[in-house]
Amino acid sequence: MITSYVITSAYPHLVYLSTDFDEYIINKVSPLSLLKNIKKEILDVKQIDSERMREFDVLLAWEVLYAFTEKDLRSLFSKMFKANTELIICTSQISGPLRYLGYSVKNILGLLRGQGYKYNADKLRTIRAHGFKYSLNKLQKIASREGLAVRLLAHGNCDVTSGDCYNFIVISKC
Repeated sequence: MITSYVITSAYPHLVYLSTDFDEYIINKVSPLSLLKNIKKEILDVKQIDSERMREFDVLLAWEVLYAFTEKDLRSLFSKMFKANTELIICTSQISGPLRYLGYSVKNILGLLRGQGYKYNADKLRTIRAHGFKYSLNKLQKIASREGLAVRLLAHGNCDVTSGDCYNFIVISKC
């Protein structure tokens, strides 16, 4: 929710609604003085319909991409198309060939050391221990099926310890 404070402080003219699917989070942050003037609501973005989306000029999502299966993304993108709404995502959950190469090397080293697979993609996708990771190409394919385009707005530096890179991605009508 700190992003809500940063955005509304920088752009006080915006009408901003900060949401979370978890009532506990909303209740915990509501008393904070930094967030007292920000409207907050419990909202599961997986459940939002296109009529509700029409109320917003743009949707912002911070580190939620990992929680979406491909089916969830198709549903969200379909609703966005109907509502003529854009989505800006800030995420470290973008993956690409170098990250997968790194996972493969770690798996091979684990097998050679007798430790088994360190990263089992099928198992991770089943239990979602770290969520789902998508490449920009995969996101583009999913979005294009729903009449939307994906573009990389900004790409941040990678964290050397985790390998995570923060990206800003815009998803909108073609």
